[in-house]
Amino acid sequence: MTNLADIIAPISEDEFFRDYFGERFLHIPAAATHKFPNLMPWPQLNAIMSQTALWTRETFLMTLNKEQVHPNQYCRVRDLRGEKAFTPDPARVMEMVKRGATLNLLYIDSLTPELRGIANALREALGMYCQANLYCSWMGVQAFQAHCDPHDAWVFHTEGEKRWRIYNGRAENPIRHDMFDRLMTQPKPEERGDLVADFVMKPGDILYIPRGLYHEALALTPGTVHVTFGCFGTVGLDLLNVLWPMLVRDKEFRTFLPRLTDPKGEQAWAKRLKDLGQKIAAVVGSTDAQEALKAFAKDRAKTTSDYDLPKR
Repeated sequence: MTNLADIIAPISEDEFFRDYFGERFLHIPAAATHKFPNLMPWPQLNAIMSQTALWTRETFLMTLNKEQVHPNQYCRVRDLRGEKAFTPDPARVMEMVKRGATLNLLYIDSLTPELRGIANALREALGMYCQANLYCSWMGVQAFQAHCDPHDAWVFHTEGEKRWRIYNGRAENPIRHDMFDRLMTQPKPEERGDLVADFVMKPGDILYIPRGLYHEALALTPGTVHVTFGCFGTVGLDLLNVLWPMLVRDKEFRTFLPRLTDPKGEQAWAKRLKDLGQKIAAVVGSTDAQEALKAFAKDRAKTTSDYDLPKR
């Protein structure tokens, strides 16, 4: 069974959490023996791509010249009970590949035992939600300009060679929200910062990039593949997920606020909000809310299990 120690060796877990986790990038070159040789070799990638029923236009993406390709250019449109369904068409996909398009397969962490093993190891060790995306690109192609992610990234390089650049600029605690889109995907030079590392990743190499740190990659060989496991921690905003079902039981939070057209409406409005704020503070500080948020975090980081048929 894969664990964090296997992934980061020869770095120890104590050293990783003390010196790198959430703070610094870590490049772990491949050992003499490839740690995960079966993670995503070319035959396996071709096999899972061929299972077209698995894919939709939301999970099978392509980019060309740093722009996302419209699904109409590489998908077939099928009519399923009156609803349109987009599935990748191998011939159209290969035509886009010939033009240099990058493949981006999303949410693949459950598709093979190797992917599940790594994802579960990260979930268990970090207590974070984890998903995996695959990127396949071609010599001289850069799918994305310098950018940062709203999650910690664990990059497992499986095929070909790719040049990575890491910058010292860092977005402050970015999340998936419109207000961070430009900052994450189109940073200004002063936001991106200065280049601090420039190296080539080869099959078996692993790279840890903490959330918000700017980076970019360029394929150096005819075909490159890497799988990125994105790990999302629980943040304060997640409190909103547990507060709603708790507050909805209190009639004060279901009561209409004072009518602002009343001459004394502004004053009454301010008092009501102050009273509600005090109630929210009391709920947030309660044992129930803390336990509910812990349960929320643990559920997100829950490992996935395997089927074991024909056992019952």
